[in-house]
Amino acid sequence: MKNKILAILVAAVLLISVLSVGVFAADETDNTAETAATEETVSTEETAATEETASTEETSATEATESTTETTTTVAPTTGSTDDTTPSSKSWFEKNSGLVIVLAVLVGLVIIFFVIWFASPKFREKFKKFWKDYNAEFKKLVWPTKQQLARNSAVVLVTIIVSSALLALLDLGFQKGIDAIRELVKLIWPM
Repeated sequence: MKNKILAILVAAVLLISVLSVGVFAADETDNTAETAATEETVSTEETAATEETASTEETSATEATESTTETTTTVAPTTGSTDDTTPSSKSWFEKNSGLVIVLAVLVGLVIIFFVIWFASPKFREKFKKFWKDYNAEFKKLVWPTKQQLARNSAVVLVTIIVSSALLALLDLGFQKGIDAIRELVKLIWPM
C-alpha cells in the first residue's frame, strides 16, 4: 500500500510539473505573437507616414491628397487585422488561462490528499506524526535578536558588494586583456 501511495504522489507531482511548464510556455507564445503584431502595426504606420511625406514633397497638393487617401486605404486593413490579436479583445478566461489551470491543479491535489486521507489509516497516522515532529522542531528554532539580524545582514551586504566589485574588476581585466591580444594579433598578421 505504501508503494502505491508513493507512486500516486510521484505521478501527481510529475503531472503538475509538466502542466505548469506547458502553461507558462503558452503564455510566452501569446506574448510573443502580440508583440510581433504590435511591432508590425507600428512599422506599417511608420512606412505609410514616410511614403506620405515623400509623396507630398514630390507632388502637388491635389496629388498629395490622393496619395494620402490611398495610403490610408492600404494601412487600414492591416491595422484592422491586428486588432483581433490585441489583449482587449480577449475574454477573462483567455487572459488568465494559466491561473485557472494552476488553480485546477491545486484543487486536484487537495482532492487527491483527502482521498488518500480517508482511504488509508496509515497515511493519517504518519501525517499526524509528521506534523507533531514538525511542530516540535519548529519550537526548537532560535530567532536572532534585532542586533544580530542587523549585524548578519550587514555582513551579507558587504560580502555581496565586495564580491561584485571583484567580479567587475576581473571582467574588466579579461576584456582589456582580450583587446590587447587582438591588437597584438593585428600587428603580427595585418589583414
